[in-house]
Amino acid sequence: MPDIVTIGEASIDFVSTETDVSLRDATTFEKMIGGGPATVAMGLARLEVPSGFVGRVGDDPFGRYLADVLATEGVDVTQLSFERKARTALTFVSLGSPGEGDRVFFRHPSADQFLSPGHINPSYVKTARCIVYGSLALMAEPGRTAVLKALAIARDSRALRVYDLRYHLSLWGSDSEARYGLHLGLERAEVVRLGLDDLEFLSGTRDVVEGTQALWSDRMRLLVVTLGAQGCAYRTASDFGQVAGCRVQTVDATGAAAGFLAGLLAELLWPAGRRAEPSFGRTQVERALHFANAAGALTTTQWGASAALPTRPQVEALCG
Repeated sequence: MPDIVTIGEASIDFVSTETDVSLRDATTFEKMIGGGPATVAMGLARLEVPSGFVGRVGDDPFGRYLADVLATEGVDVTQLSFERKARTALTFVSLGSPGEGDRVFFRHPSADQFLSPGHINPSYVKTARCIVYGSLALMAEPGRTAVLKALAIARDSRALRVYDLRYHLSLWGSDSEARYGLHLGLERAEVVRLGLDDLEFLSGTRDVVEGTQALWSDRMRLLVVTLGAQGCAYRTASDFGQVAGCRVQTVDATGAAAGFLAGLLAELLWPAGRRAEPSFGRTQVERALHFANAAGALTTTQWGASAALPTRPQVEALCG
């Protein structure tokens, strides 16, 4: 059984191979693995951490491709199932400079949105030391209830609950619906990763000190705001701090958040490739965040969310 289980969406990203070209004008695309939870699971596997993925993809060529690639990468896919009523989610991405671009999502609805409570295997969740969940699965039923069921099982089995919070305005019906869904995840999380735009949306400020204080709760153990090339800011029950980023030549920032989170969890739970209990003291947290910054940075050095997910030796070499 995997140590870390991720739950939520898996998608296919079609990334334009032409930079500084809009999606309207792009003519060539490369097929990549996408979807935050699936990409985090792959990132963990490359960092030598046993990982598994819980979700649904379409019973179509793209869904089969996703399952095959995840399994080849070493991700346990025994809890990945195939949906016949909807297709695998697709995202088209154009690259701007330096590495940021437009995204158009095709989820109307997509197969991952049909994950239901009946697809959650309690025994599988109970054996995990950590469960990672994204915000897209909290948008609507039945996925919302499925994730909440898994989190309740994880809480009772004392597994670490990790929330990868990402707000995409185009995917939510309204700001009020988004705040409701995103807060459902926050209310159950012990570790949270979010971006600066997400922080502003939920707290009303881009000041990382004030914003993290506003979102903090006594249940949390670590709250991290990723800041791109500037690294990240973090808050624990006793500390607030910032950890500088790593210099790389950025090509595409699509997978930076997934690479960062995989690196963070790998170093918290498997430091130096050895299984350990997570510690949230300042020294341990900042070491893990330095490792996470390096992993996230390396993920931006190629096209696509998954192509450049690094191995442990690659991250260690950049960490210095």
